[in-house]
Amino acid sequence: MRLLIGVCLILTINVLDANYPGLPEITKGSIWPQPVEVEYKKEALPFNPSKLNLTYTNGACSLFNLAFKNYDKNFFFPIHAKGKEDRSLVLNVNIKKNCPKDREFPTDNMDESYSLTIGLDRIAHIEANEVWGALRGLESFSQVIIYNNERDTYEIRTLIVKDKPRFKIRGFLIDTSRHYLSVNLIKRQLDLMAINKYNILHWHIVDEQSFPYVSKKFPQLSNKGAYSKRHVYKASDVTSVMMHAKMRGIMVMPEFDTPGHMGSWYGQPDLLTECFDEKGKKIELPFPNLIDPSNPENFKFLFNFFSEVKSLFKSTLMHLGGDEVEFWQKYCWFNNPKIQKFMLDKGFGNETKLLENYYISQLSSTVATVDKNWKQLYWQEVFDFSKVPQNSIVHIWKGGNLSEIYDTMARVTQEGYDVILSSCWYLNYVHYGPDWRVKKRTRNTEGIALYECDPQGFNGTQSQKDRVIGGIAALWGEFIDASNLEPVSWPRGSAVAEKLWSPRQFTVDAAAQLPRLREHRCRMVERGFNAAPFDGADFCENELLIR
Repeated sequence: MRLLIGVCLILTINVLDANYPGLPEITKGSIWPQPVEVEYKKEALPFNPSKLNLTYTNGACSLFNLAFKNYDKNFFFPIHAKGKEDRSLVLNVNIKKNCPKDREFPTDNMDESYSLTIGLDRIAHIEANEVWGALRGLESFSQVIIYNNERDTYEIRTLIVKDKPRFKIRGFLIDTSRHYLSVNLIKRQLDLMAINKYNILHWHIVDEQSFPYVSKKFPQLSNKGAYSKRHVYKASDVTSVMMHAKMRGIMVMPEFDTPGHMGSWYGQPDLLTECFDEKGKKIELPFPNLIDPSNPENFKFLFNFFSEVKSLFKSTLMHLGGDEVEFWQKYCWFNNPKIQKFMLDKGFGNETKLLENYYISQLSSTVATVDKNWKQLYWQEVFDFSKVPQNSIVHIWKGGNLSEIYDTMARVTQEGYDVILSSCWYLNYVHYGPDWRVKKRTRNTEGIALYECDPQGFNGTQSQKDRVIGGIAALWGEFIDASNLEPVSWPRGSAVAEKLWSPRQFTVDAAAQLPRLREHRCRMVERGFNAAPFDGADFCENELLIR
């Protein structure tokens, strides 16, 4: 009970007196996302940044060492403090299980729980079962380091935290097909994801517009499908991204979307179908976006392609797409004489849905042959129009309001499938005003506020709700590139992060979180990121002092 009282008091004992009429209050040294249990003490301990020392209880971990050095260099002390302070501070870390080896990466079942205690003895303690939890504790530790403007020194809050995520899947989707994103920009996004305790980068790496992924086995795919020879991701680039993600406790999940959205795959001969109008005249659409499921050589290609993907991407999840096939079915399958004959031979008649189900079944078997331990993800159309392969995860992205979304969640979980939710969190849909907490309204519809949606908010049994394993904030790239990736993502993505990490009872009232989110946005700005204003007029107290 004592810890819960601490949570309730956070907005009263830890709010700055801003003295600026019309502006909301702002906290100082509060943790985002909200921990499961936290007790903030009254005392703050001044210390000299050069005298922050790292020790271990159960042996050093090289991965944590690297993470600590990165925080010490870039995040702990963004402002150069000139005040005199000689006292030291020790961070002691106890990781109970062995430190990950070079070839071990985060998984969808990693343990991210941790505890953080900072007492008057000037020793901060992080304890975690696995290093991934210790990394989450390190981020929380960094957030309670405070710059004291009056003294021009740093101090740290005393507190007790016990924390773990609500959902095991907390992802952020980037789209590198519509607009290419540089490796350095992706790494900055990973930094921001770690600051917000996300754990999966959903890398929608290719689509109909371009094929920037360089395959060593099939180099013609990027040679023909990429925007240019420079707008590509080589194996070394992918590895660099994955290593950057690993040090932040983030798994990189690639998506190679089939059977649709494949217009940029035309470098592989005979992979895509030809498309025809009602009179049998060949058309381009402008892209022939569907794979030819009648050609057995294409499944051999997919086996070899995903075998290479497996050797490069160290992910326990594989997203296989399956969305929006209906856009091209009529012209590229139904009107195609070769496909029509194949459907008749298979006994499908004129039902292209049966053909789609055949393809998904063959794809799932092929990918399972590559790696039987991969957990396969499919967009919700595979559930709506086809048959989801056994033990696969359904990714929900449709629905114009909460009623429609919750109805879909109930139907899918009732059928016994695990689900991931994105419908509420399409961050590329930007509306004027504080859309993180205020519903987006158009002429005839009322949308969804980012902080309003709850993945388990539907009517269903506890068994159904246990099937909800998390969510993914999606930032599709039609209008996103290096110029606006960060300000569109953050801190709106921070609101989603808290919905996926924190206990449901702490994330009901969005307005009550405004002081904390104001601080968190300024925290990201002070660390050198382009986190945009999100709730009207505002300022960050230290934004002009950033070194």
